[in-house]
Amino acid sequence: MNFDSSVLVPLRRWMGGRNLKTPVGSTWDVQEFGEGGVRIDVTMPASAFDQNFQKDLPAAPFFALCLAFWHERRTGRRTRVQVRIEGVPTDSLHARRLQFALHELSVALPGRLDVEPPCAWPLPDGLSMNRQGANRGTLTRRGPTSEPALERLIASSAALLEDFSSRVAPLVAFHRQLPLGLFAGDLISENAVLPHGAAQVDLWGTSPDGRVLHLFELKTWKNAKVGIVPEAFAYARLFHQVRIGRILGDGPGLVAARRAESIVMWLIAPDYHPLVLFRGETPLSWINARMASEGVELRILPFDLASDGTIAWQPDRGVPAIVYVPPLERGSTRRCGRAGS
Repeated sequence: MNFDSSVLVPLRRWMGGRNLKTPVGSTWDVQEFGEGGVRIDVTMPASAFDQNFQKDLPAAPFFALCLAFWHERRTGRRTRVQVRIEGVPTDSLHARRLQFALHELSVALPGRLDVEPPCAWPLPDGLSMNRQGANRGTLTRRGPTSEPALERLIASSAALLEDFSSRVAPLVAFHRQLPLGLFAGDLISENAVLPHGAAQVDLWGTSPDGRVLHLFELKTWKNAKVGIVPEAFAYARLFHQVRIGRILGDGPGLVAARRAESIVMWLIAPDYHPLVLFRGETPLSWINARMASEGVELRILPFDLASDGTIAWQPDRGVPAIVYVPPLERGSTRRCGRAGS
């Protein structure tokens, strides 16, 4: 079978002529298994691991997952994914973060997504996450619709908070930027295990009873890419590790994570790549089905954005409102095995 003629071109037509493209630098194939369905194969170079995983090439496994979801929806045939890595990734901070994301994704989707060779759990024990700084009110000169400006607007708007709480999910407050740096030992750059500094959850808050930690990954116009999926997924999984006590640290956000019974990561944007959201459906449903028992889920919440930066939540355009899922019992942890186990 030819990947373009059997998967990509039919999906373009099915999605109303959307110009779907695969990342430059990756190679694609599709395997036929008769009654066993089909498998989409993507091959990516190990050098991609040194890039920010929001970029298209390192996000290729997530492109493949999305394409598999929509191919299965279009054809009714079970579709799975195999990711092949050519070469050996370095031990850079970006490489470790992508390895973490792929490990967690393959564990979350056994039988649906395999990585060859498997990405082992890349994080050592005894890690600490850095805490939020005191001043998050820095002004930006990048315009009213830039992500920093929208962060500040959302965090300071009583009207947006009230509307979110009444129509989406109860929330005490929107707080800006929650750091994601992991360190082995003292919190200094030499001890960093994952990217830090600019690596932050854009916004966060808790439910009034503290049982739900809400995290928000924010995108603005011209940034509707598939890369939001690995970013949101990895950040949600990292805070799950905080919640179950595997990652240490202090500060309001980390304390809130450990007190919470569930974590909701919201992908908030004025528009989304069609592979991420199309006709009210999303490939995130495959991931959520597996993470439900752990109390972790990914949700999509669109907003209308005016040229002056005015925002209006549009929950009716997103994927279903938050549904509470039972958490793991306190003190339990999920065993991290080999990818695909």
